[in-house]
Amino acid sequence: MRFYRLSSGGNLLIDLPCLMLGSLPGVVIIFLTQSGSDDLIFKLTLILVLTATVYLVSIRWAGAKFERDWQAISNRLS
Repeated sequence: MRFYRLSSGGNLLIDLPCLMLGSLPGVVIIFLTQSGSDDLIFKLTLILVLTATVYLVSIRWAGAKFERDWQAISNRLS
């Protein structure tokens, strides 16, 4: 993403799959609740744990990248 922007301004063919992947946990939860799935609590907990794990890994990766590139980011903001 560009600095101070809420959209990437990039290629739609790249942005659309990312949007769909980000929406997938919510879509699965809606599907499971509407279908009356057995062991609903277990499945929702599993989705929550997987989503939280992916989030924490991505934050750790982004933090490491930020730590490597902080000087370049600081120069761009100045």
